[in-house]
Amino acid sequence: MRDNKIEKLEALPAFVFQTARNICLHYGRSARREYGALLRFRGGMPVSSGDQEDPLVGLIDEDRQEQVRSALRELPEDDQELLRMLYVDGLKSSEIARRLGVDAGTLRVRKHRALKRLAERLGNVSA
Repeated sequence: MRDNKIEKLEALPAFVFQTARNICLHYGRSARREYGALLRFRGGMPVSSGDQEDPLVGLIDEDRQEQVRSALRELPEDDQELLRMLYVDGLKSSEIARRLGVDAGTLRVRKHRALKRLAERLGNVSA
């Protein structure tokens, strides 16, 4: 706007609205994908939606816990580190991306692939 490079100033509000809408839709899709991945990771148990720990987590039997630990140990070291930072340390994606020296898009892809490899090892992949 400062350099007068906008050809149709009256179109700017619609452009900003559509851009914001696309960002919101992308966020919603990402959240649904993450929820689905966490659901598969937990063996079909619901994912907690609040600050309180999900009480069902305590009901996972020791056999399932050992299966998950074993599957995690089989993952490449960088996958293990990424999943630890996300789900154990609870770091935000932006902080993890900064630590790993990658952009947000690359981190999303790495996260998706790491969760997919874990799910494959656990036998919880839905085609």
